[in-house]
Amino acid sequence: MHAVIARNQQLVDETLTDPTPLPHDVVVAVDAVAINPHDVKALARVTGDDQQVFGYDAVGRVVAMGDQAQKYQVGDRIMYAGSAVRPGAWAEQEAVDERLTALVPDALTDWAPLAGMPLTSLTAWEILFDKVGFIPAADANLGRSVLVLNGAGGVGSILSQLATGRASRSTPLPAHGIMIGCAKTAWTLRWIIMRTWKPDGRHDR
Repeated sequence: MHAVIARNQQLVDETLTDPTPLPHDVVVAVDAVAINPHDVKALARVTGDDQQVFGYDAVGRVVAMGDQAQKYQVGDRIMYAGSAVRPGAWAEQEAVDERLTALVPDALTDWAPLAGMPLTSLTAWEILFDKVGFIPAADANLGRSVLVLNGAGGVGSILSQLATGRASRSTPLPAHGIMIGCAKTAWTLRWIIMRTWKPDGRHDR
């Protein structure tokens, strides 16, 4: 298979052996990947003769399974955030633990943009439910409020929708006025519009 190898802080097209699944793995024919900040930072750390296949977020079709993998059938389309300690998704195929994956609903036919969702969504979920202590069930957070800083960004916009969908009041604060149009598309109840004031009294709208 073809893969993009990071070597000496350069990206090189190489031919590699197809991955062999571990017991809980699925082998995915990668359809689309996202460029995650994790990949960019990791690329900067590649030195000397080190080489690695990056690619954290992806969407693709299951083409093979390990002997203990049970979630899917061959041909199912899934999305996932993989592991930083295994070869990633910048390749034609990737072996990934099925427990890190989710099925793409049949109703979502424009599946390529989903490659940008996994790690962003996981981060938002962990912040809201694992760290802040909201309960991930309908009507379980009535009367509770949350202020979401950078509410128009990837994590912020997902977190706002998760909070509102669990019957809480979400108040996103966009990081910059240019993001307000994007932020208003998230289904939230109340907004704070931030303006940057200048020394002469003017402000950015």
